[in-house]
Amino acid sequence: MEQQAIYTESEHYKCLEDLRLVSDFSEVDSLVLDYCGIEDCRPGFQFGPYIRKSYLMHVVFGGKGTYTSGGKTYNLKAGDLFFIYPGQLTKYRADVNDPWTYGWIGFHGFRAEEIARKMGLTREQPVRKTDRLGDIRTCVDRMLMANSLSWTDQLLRISGMLVIFAFLSEGIGEDTEGMTEQSSEYVKKGIDFIRKNYMKDIKVNQIAESIGISRSYLTKVFHKAIFLSPQEYLINLRAQQAAYLLKQTDASIKEIAYSCGYSDGVSFSKSFKKMYGMSPRQYRDIKEKIINMDEKHDMISVSDI
Repeated sequence: MEQQAIYTESEHYKCLEDLRLVSDFSEVDSLVLDYCGIEDCRPGFQFGPYIRKSYLMHVVFGGKGTYTSGGKTYNLKAGDLFFIYPGQLTKYRADVNDPWTYGWIGFHGFRAEEIARKMGLTREQPVRKTDRLGDIRTCVDRMLMANSLSWTDQLLRISGMLVIFAFLSEGIGEDTEGMTEQSSEYVKKGIDFIRKNYMKDIKVNQIAESIGISRSYLTKVFHKAIFLSPQEYLINLRAQQAAYLLKQTDASIKEIAYSCGYSDGVSFSKSFKKMYGMSPRQYRDIKEKIINMDEKHDMISVSDI
């Protein structure tokens, strides 16, 4: 089995896509880069109407255009950015006389919605301005230069994404949506307990008892903080660790199952397939590579289906 990412570079378009298929970072990690790019759009170029699977942010580096979401159209120019949430029907169009140049980052992960809030973006207000245009352009350029599957380039791409998020979070303030300092501490303690004990047969009641709160309250603060229940976080973490061991070690599937907290190989395979869409053995056998192209293509990215 082979999975491919695509790097395209032409005079007016650069893009790395389908990175989630070849990343050493898990599908269930807190933040995973799916694709990124830059384009000098032709006059009147329109994308959509379309529904995305990833979170997607565009930053306008020059020119003008419009973005339509939720029945509202925004007129945007250099220094503006717009954000697209998974499942939203959106479209955007370059100005006929002064078409825009923009860069984009597509990502997912259980902290993606939290990151958007910390950048001052919501489903109700998906646009904003930034005064860090040059810095963001430099980061996107460097992410696109890191276009191999090497460990170094993966880290460079992810670090570039995180630096951009840091730039856009400056001056926004912490948005905890009703989370008290004590509640946040409960979540941190819960995550710490899970990470230290995921290889054991732990239950949500045990996690709550270790902190000294009820199971229902623990579930409530987890949902508010990371949009997952404690049980979902545990399942995701086990799958993440198993995926890493499948790629990075020669341990048997049975050994990996037990080391990640699964009671047997059958339950491991069933849970893993539900998360990744394939069996642990199929996942281990995947061969990964990046295809280089010199023209923008019309193929729909797997990461957007």
